[in-house]
Amino acid sequence: MEDQIPPQNIETEQQPAQVPPIAPENSNRSFWKTIGIGMGIVSFCTAIAFIGYFLVSGRNKATISNQQISTVQETATPTPTIDPTANWKTYISPNFGYSIKYPIDITPALQQDSRTYQGIGGSVNVDEWSLLGQPSYGVQIFSYKEGVNSKLEFNLQSQPITTIQLANQTVNKTVSIDETLVQVGPIEHLGNAYMIIYGSGTSKNNIGLALFNQILSTFKFTQ
Repeated sequence: MEDQIPPQNIETEQQPAQVPPIAPENSNRSFWKTIGIGMGIVSFCTAIAFIGYFLVSGRNKATISNQQISTVQETATPTPTIDPTANWKTYISPNFGYSIKYPIDITPALQQDSRTYQGIGGSVNVDEWSLLGQPSYGVQIFSYKEGVNSKLEFNLQSQPITTIQLANQTVNKTVSIDETLVQVGPIEHLGNAYMIIYGSGTSKNNIGLALFNQILSTFKFTQ
C-alpha cells in the first residue's frame, strides 16, 4: 500500500483590493471644468450688473434731459406782463413839464392856466388840469411856482399821512377816513410844485379810487 499523504491545509493569503489610481488626465479635466463653471457664473453676474447700470443710467439721463428741455422751454416763454395803461391817452403840460396818462373813454374836463388859488400865506397862481370820470369822481393836478409865503393848502392835514415813490422821489399821500378824498404832494421839481387830488364827493367809489392809483402811477416829468 502506498503511504497516503494527509492533505495539508494550505492557507491562501487574501490580498487587499487595490483601487486603481485616478488617471491624471481625469483630475485635470475636473479642475478646469470647475474653473470654467466659476468663470461663467462671474461673467454672467458681471453682464447682468452692466446691463442694469446702463438701463438705470440711460433712464436718469433721459430724466435729466427732459428736465433741461422743460427748463429751457419755461425760460424761453415767460409770462408777459400786461400794462393796463398801454393804450391810454397822454397829457403833457406845456407850462410845467410833466406828463400823465388817462383812459381813452375819459375826456379832460378842464385845462386852465394861471388860475388864482387861495393857499397858505396868500393866493397862488396855478395851472389846473382835471379829469371827470363816470360814475362821478374827479382827478386834479395843480402846478405852481414854489414860493416861501404861498403854498397850496391840504384839506387833510389832520389825517394819517403815508409816503409813496412817485417821479423818482418820496412824496406824501393822504387819504380821508371814508376814502372819498386823496391828496398827493407836494411834488417838487425845478422850482415848481405839484399837487394831485382825487375826489368822489360824499360817497366812496372803489372803481374811481383804483383808477386814480393807476393814473397816479403814470405821472412823470418831461423836463
